[in-house]
Amino acid sequence: NVLGSLPFADNTFDFAHQRYLILAIPAGRWPRVVSELLRVTRPGGWIELVETEPPSGAPAIDQLAAWGKQLVGKRGIDMAMAGQIGPLLSAAGATQVMAQTRTIPVGKPGGRIGSMMVVDYLSALAGIRGPLASLGIASEAAFDQVIAQARLEFDQREFPQNIYVAYARKP
Repeated sequence: NVLGSLPFADNTFDFAHQRYLILAIPAGRWPRVVSELLRVTRPGGWIELVETEPPSGAPAIDQLAAWGKQLVGKRGIDMAMAGQIGPLLSAAGATQVMAQTRTIPVGKPGGRIGSMMVVDYLSALAGIRGPLASLGIASEAAFDQVIAQARLEFDQREFPQNIYVAYARKP
C-alpha cells in the first residue's frame, strides 16, 4: 500500500515504477507517496511515474469527467495532480527529472487504439454509476442517458486524453 510505508528496506530497487494511481491517492498524500518511492530506490536508481486524466471535448464526455471529478473530490483526490508528477519528483529531491505529456486518441476515428480506449474508459465509468446516484451527484437515469450520448460522441470523432510521464534519478 503506497499510502503507508512500503514493506521494503531503504535503497532496495534500481527502478521503481508507479502507474495510474491518480484515483487512489488523495492530493495531500502525493508528496509522501513520491518520497516513499524515492526511499526504496537505490542511489543512482530511477523512478518513473505515469498518470492520466479523462478525455474531453464534447458535452457528454465533459459531463462524465465533471461527475467523476466531483465523486473523487469527495475523497480528497484531485485529478490535476496527474500533471504535477514531474514537480513532485523534484520537490522530493530527485534529480535529472524529465516530464512529458503524451496525447492518445479516444474515439473510433482514432483507429484501433482509439476504439480500445473507448471500451476501457466506458467500462471504468460503469463502476461509478451507483456511487454517483447514492451521493446525489447524478441519478442512474441521467448517468445512463449521458453514457449513451458519450458513446455517440466517441463514434463520431476522437478526443484527446493526456498521459503524463515523469522519470527521475535518486541522487
